[in-house]
Amino acid sequence: LAEVKARTQIEGGAAAVEDGDEIEMVVGIGALFGLTREWGLRLEYERLNDTKIDLISVGVQYLF
Repeated sequence: LAEVKARTQIEGGAAAVEDGDEIEMVVGIGALFGLTREWGLRLEYERLNDTKIDLISVGVQYLF
């Protein structure tokens, strides 16, 4: 069996987005799981507060 050592990086933040006369708060958090030196798995969640829109994304990262 191969042993996998994972590195984890967690980020979070908030921003204000201006759209015409309105300002909307955007909140998000994300994590990057480094599976190997080249490969990683990214998971992110964002929320637009006023419109109640949620965004969940999953991605694969390859560094070369």
